[in-house]
Amino acid sequence: MAACCNGQGFLNFFTIDQAGDCGDVQNTSGALVRNINCSGLYTGGGGNSVPLPYAIPDLGSSVTAITSCTGQTATVGATTSAATGSRKNCTAPGCFFGAPLTVPNPTTTATSVCVVNTVAASPAISGTVVCNTGATNIALPLASILFLTGDTATDPGGTLTGIQPCPLCSSGTCLGGANNGMSCVNGTTTLNAGYPTSNDCPPAATFNIGTLPVDFALSSGTVTWTGTQATNDTGSTAGNQTNNFAGYCRDADGSLCFKGDTDTACPASTPGFQECWRNGMAVGAACSGVFESCMQRNNGAFGPAGGANKTITAIGSAASIVGGPAQAKLVSIFSIAPTFNATVDAAGDLPGPGAVAIPGTARTCATANPCP
Repeated sequence: MAACCNGQGFLNFFTIDQAGDCGDVQNTSGALVRNINCSGLYTGGGGNSVPLPYAIPDLGSSVTAITSCTGQTATVGATTSAATGSRKNCTAPGCFFGAPLTVPNPTTTATSVCVVNTVAASPAISGTVVCNTGATNIALPLASILFLTGDTATDPGGTLTGIQPCPLCSSGTCLGGANNGMSCVNGTTTLNAGYPTSNDCPPAATFNIGTLPVDFALSSGTVTWTGTQATNDTGSTAGNQTNNFAGYCRDADGSLCFKGDTDTACPASTPGFQECWRNGMAVGAACSGVFESCMQRNNGAFGPAGGANKTITAIGSAASIVGGPAQAKLVSIFSIAPTFNATVDAAGDLPGPGAVAIPGTARTCATANPCP
């Protein structure tokens, strides 16, 4: 294992809850529509009806290994739970990425979702950190496991204020979920009524509606996506969305189903979506046949009334980590595939884009365990 960054062999990014402005969403006229809040997660197209942003779990730790060095530039790779001592802070496939994320929907409480994020099996985590500036670019593909829990799964008697899509870790005990009544360690602070959550308190498996791949690419720089009309299809005018950030093949002139939806109301297709457009560029094969159009569910981003939203900019920051811990903000913009759950896709307007801004503290460590 290589050692740089002042002779250290590991890097740790610890997430914190921090208010502030971490970017912008602009419409077709270039006018500012909304800010991207730090510690916020934004999802869905212009028809999204779930209040944004969602609060990102804080107190998360992600430890990566320095695998090689060129000057001050460290190349990073995965660490296993055996190396870090826990699935909660490693970065190999199957490791958790933060505590469970709550997606409350006060408009339609039953559509509230709990998301458990884990590191995807492939491709492996990769990227670089420039130690004397802190500049970070890390590809960390995730597997986001969705649980359609609503509120009653955790609070069947309706005695808790607010919406709790994920089981809580309350006073050291799991409240709801598969480990109800068992001991736990808080994975977050009390960010809102849906927190603190903990990976010690997973949702019950009966609420699992599937897993979405998220092509997470975290950067301390500025990331911009622009919605454009997709051309990676048959050219059908039915797929004419001028602000398309994240396109997937769709039967736009018939059932409106996306390819891979096995609902009986949809044309027969092989399970699994087909992505075709991302940030103004074609992805994969062109849409054809029954699923002829490359589309989001609805035009634009981050609704409601977001159909005219055309540009998403997320702004990160960094500082040198050679002399010790330094604050940083890591940002990402990404595509979100359809879940093929009609309730969730309608409320969240999926498929569509996503954006996140994660404040935290970056530091180097001599060992993976501990790597505070």
